[in-house]
Parts: sequence; C-alpha cells; structure tokens
Amino acid sequence: MFTAFKANYIRKINLNSNNLQLLNFSWFSNMSHLQNLRVSFNKISTIMPEICLFISTIIIFLKCNTNIKNLLYLLKVKQFRRQGYLPIVNSDDYEYHAFVVYCDENRIWVHDDFVKKLENEEGFKFCIYHRDFDVEESVSGNVDKYLKKSWKVVVIISNAFAKSEWCQWEVDIIQERRR
Repeated sequence: MFTAFKANYIRKINLNSNNLQLLNFSWFSNMSHLQNLRVSFNKISTIMPEICLFISTIIIFLKCNTNIKNLLYLLKVKQFRRQGYLPIVNSDDYEYHAFVVYCDENRIWVHDDFVKKLENEEGFKFCIYHRDFDVEESVSGNVDKYLKKSWKVVVIISNAFAKSEWCQWEVDIIQERRR
C-alpha cells in the first residue's frame, strides 16, 4: 500500500543524468531538511561553463583591447618588413625634426622659450607656422606640405589650446594626414 510522505523530511535528492534543462528552486522551497541536491550531468550543468567561458572571454577582450591592437599592429609591421618595406629610423630624411602645433595665445612662450632653447642648445629644427609657412599658400596646403617635410609632430597643449576650435581642427587634420 502506498503511504504518503512529507516533503520537508527529505534530506537528499539525486537528479544526476536526468536530461534536465530547467531547474526551478522554488520546487524545493518547502523541503526544510534538504541538505544535498545533485544535478550533475544535466544540460543545466553543461551550459553554465560555456556561458562562463564566453563571458570571461568578453571581459578579457575588453580589458586587453589596447594590448590586442598593439599585437595586431606589430604583426602587421613584421609582415611589411618581410615584404621589403623598411621603416624610417632617423630624421635625416626630413627637413624638420618636428612640426609644432600650438595655440596663438602661447606663441610668445613657444617662440622665445621652447623653440629657441631646443633649436639653439640642442640642435633641433622645428617647423613653426609663423616662421615657415608660405604666405601665398592656404593653411591646409601649408600643413600638408610641411607635415611631409617633418619627422615628428609636437603638440603644445594648454588650457587655451583645449578651448580653441581652430587648434582642435588643426590636430584633426594632422592626425588624418599622418595616417
């Protein structure tokens, strides 16, 4: 004869290898004495590690995005070297060591302190638009021409530079041309 049992006295439930896909823990809420619930080898337990692996991969990718980009860049450079492209390693191939970008409010400091010290004492040669640009040519034409003649770009950042839309435009143009 079948006798009823009280669910709150069950201590162990073994649901191993039952092909469970969904497990609702509210089913076991009235089992106060339940100490051990086994659900191994069900689809529940095999999907979770895959989800954890996927989420971990995304987190690692987001945290290491810059490192991954650098790695891809270095692989690309290595491929170019194999194809015969040689990187320019010194400034001898250029007329100027650097193209200097600065805000007009900082012109006196740039000309009197920065450029004078580095050109006279250190031997650098800078391209400065007040001194070197051609008068008859447009600003964008001059930027193109003198960027090609300059080995590097030096940007003098100040509060005035950050507030100036013209300076931001100039930096955008330089970034676009140097790609």
